[in-house]
Amino acid sequence: MNEPFVIELSQIGLEDLAKVGDKNAFLGELFQKLRPLGVNAVDGFASTADAYRRFISGSLEMRIREILAGIQVEDRVSLAAAGKQARDAILETPLPPELIGQLEEGYDRLMERLGCTSAVAVRSSATMEGLAASSSSGQNESFLNVGKSELILAVHKCYASLFTDRAIEYRARNGFDHFNVALSVGVQPMIRSDDSSSGIIFTLDPESGFRDAVVLSSTYGVGGTVDPGKVTSDEWTVFKPTLREGKDPIVARHLGTKMTKLVFDPDDDGVKAATVPEYQRGRFSLIDHEVLTLARWACLIEDHYSAQTGEPHPMEVEWAKDGQTGALYILQARPGKIPAQAEMDISYLPETRTKLMLNVADPAKAFSMAALPNDGVGLARLEFIIANSIGIHPMALCWYPELKDGEALEEIRRRIGGQEPTEYFVRRLSEGIAQIAAPFYPKPVFVRTTDFKTNEYARLIGGREFEPEEENPTLGFRGASRYYDRRYAEGFRLECLALRRVRSSMGLTNVRVMIPFCRTTEEASRVVEVMAQHGLRQGENGLEIYGMCEVPSNAIDADGFLEIFDGYSIGSNDLAELTLGIDRGSGTVSHLFDERDFAVKSLITMAITAAYRAGKPIGACGGAPSDSPDFAAWLVRHRIDFISFNPDAILRSVEVVARAEAPIKTIETAGAVSPAAWFSGPQPTYPGKASTVGAREKSITR
Repeated sequence: MNEPFVIELSQIGLEDLAKVGDKNAFLGELFQKLRPLGVNAVDGFASTADAYRRFISGSLEMRIREILAGIQVEDRVSLAAAGKQARDAILETPLPPELIGQLEEGYDRLMERLGCTSAVAVRSSATMEGLAASSSSGQNESFLNVGKSELILAVHKCYASLFTDRAIEYRARNGFDHFNVALSVGVQPMIRSDDSSSGIIFTLDPESGFRDAVVLSSTYGVGGTVDPGKVTSDEWTVFKPTLREGKDPIVARHLGTKMTKLVFDPDDDGVKAATVPEYQRGRFSLIDHEVLTLARWACLIEDHYSAQTGEPHPMEVEWAKDGQTGALYILQARPGKIPAQAEMDISYLPETRTKLMLNVADPAKAFSMAALPNDGVGLARLEFIIANSIGIHPMALCWYPELKDGEALEEIRRRIGGQEPTEYFVRRLSEGIAQIAAPFYPKPVFVRTTDFKTNEYARLIGGREFEPEEENPTLGFRGASRYYDRRYAEGFRLECLALRRVRSSMGLTNVRVMIPFCRTTEEASRVVEVMAQHGLRQGENGLEIYGMCEVPSNAIDADGFLEIFDGYSIGSNDLAELTLGIDRGSGTVSHLFDERDFAVKSLITMAITAAYRAGKPIGACGGAPSDSPDFAAWLVRHRIDFISFNPDAILRSVEVVARAEAPIKTIETAGAVSPAAWFSGPQPTYPGKASTVGAREKSITR
C-alpha cells in the first residue's frame, strides 16, 4: 500500500521531521503529546515531503534545473528572472490528482472534527538534507484566511515559494542542491486573533538569559510585523519555580503602545494594518489569568522538549486568542535561542564563611546581577521602586479623588487610568519587589520598608498635601515612626499588602522585611504588631523581620531590640552621622564624617556582641564596606554574619573578606576559641586604644 500524501497532526511527532519538516513535526508533537496535558494546541493535517517529491520529479525537475543552471546569484537581475521562471513553471504544472483529492478529504475531515466550516491557515514546512531546517526558516510562504476553494492554489503557491530569490540564493551560496530540499504543507483552522490578540512566549529571559523566567509578549491582532514606531507589545515576566507550585508570580509587566494591529484582509490572502481604538491602547491585551495560563503551557512545552532531547531546552512559542470564542491556543513551538553572554569566570574566588550579599536598587537590573557571586540581597530599598515605577505619594492614592491639589489630581488620573488607586500602588510595588526577589530565589532578599524623609516624600505626586515641613528631616518624621502614625498608617498598610502579595500570592518566601530608623523598643513592638494586623505575622510562613541598626539607641539597647527583631543589619551611614553629630550633606563639616571612627566602631561592636548573645544574625548593608575594604575586613574580624556590597564591589570584596577570615579560621582550627564563644571573652581592641565597650555594657541596666 502506498504511503498517504496527507497525514493528520494527531499522527505526527518529532520522529517525523524528515517526512513533514520541522514546523509540522513540532505542530504534530504539540497536538499529539501536549494537548492531553491541557495545552490547547490546534488540530490540522499536513501534506508529506514525498507528495512534493512526487509533484516535482520528472520533467518539471529537469526544466527547473535548466532554468537555474549556471546562475550567478550576485547578478540580481539574472537571479530575479530565473526565480520567476522557476515559480511560473511550478504553478503551470498541475498537482497530482491523488494529492488534490487527499487535501480536500483532509479539509473535510478537519471541518467535521471542528463541527463548523472555518477558513484555514496554510503554512510551509521545509525539510532539507544536511541542513537544519531552522536555518532556512522564513524563506517559504504561508497563507492565511484560506477557504476550501482556495486550498489547492495555496498549497501550489507554497511549493513555488521554495524558489523565491532569497531561497535560491541561500542554497546556492551554501552549496546545497536545490532538489535535496522538500516541502510539507500544514493546514490548520484560523484562530480569529484579528478580533483579539496574539504574541510570542520565551521560556527564558531573552535579554539576560535568566532561565527561571517566562517572558510573554502580546499585541492586538494577528501576529506579524507592524511599524515598530507605532507598536510595542504588552509584556509580562513570570517566575517559573513558584508558577510550578501553583502560585501566581507575575513579577513584571509593561504596557505597550499598540497603536496599530494586523487584521485579515477579505480582499486578499493576507492581512492589512488597522488602527487600534484609543480606549484599547491604554489597557493590557490579556488579563492576568490568561497570562498565567499561557506561561504554564509554555513550561509544559519546555519540559516536554527538554525530556525529548535529554537536556534543558528553552523554547519560543507562538500563541493566539480567538476573539470569537475567547479561547487561547498554541500555534507553534520551536527551540529558542540562548542569548550569547560573556561568561564570568569566578572559579578563582575563594569560599567565605561570611555571607556576601548585594545591594540592589533597580529591579530591571536584578536578573543580570543575580549572575554575580552572591548569597542573596542584603538591601533592596522600596524608595527606588516607588520613585521610579509609581511616582505618586501613597496617601494621595488612599485619598484619591478627594485631593486639594488639582494638578496632582489630574496627573494621578492620567497615570492610573481606570485602575483602582490603591491597587495601582500595591501591584506596581509588589512586582518591583518580586522582580528583585525572583532571580535570587531561594536565597534571602532583605527588603527595607520605606525610609523617605518628609522633603523626599513631598516631591512625590500629591505629596505636599500630606507632608509637614521640617527644619531637619533627617531627625524628623521618617522610618518606623510613620508606620503606626495616623498621618501615614494607610500608606504603610499598602506597603504591607504589597509584601504579603509577594510572599503569599507569588510564593517568594525568600523575602525578609527590614525596618529602618526604629528609635525605641516600644516603637519596634508597635511596628511588628501593625504588620501582623496587615497579614505579615512574624514567623508565619517563615517570615523574618529584621531591624536596621542605624540609630545609636539600636546599639546601646541592642539586647532589647533583638528580643523583638529576628536579626539586625547595620546601616553605617546613618549610625555614623548620628553618633558623630554630622550632617554628611553639609559641605562645612562633611570632611569629619567617617564610619571607621572609634565611637562608631564601638557601637557596632556592641550590636554584634548583643546579636551573638541572642543567637541572632547580624549583618551590614551600608555603603562603607563597598567603599572601604579595611572597614569590610574589620567587620569580618569582628564576626559579622553577612555583608551587603554594591554590585561593582562584590568581586574584589570576596578577596578582602577571605583574607580577613584567614586568621580567624587558623585560631578556630587550633581550638583556641569557638565561633559561639568569640564574644564571651574580652572585647576586641583597636590600634592604640583599649576597648571599654565591654565595661560600659556591664554598667548598663535595662
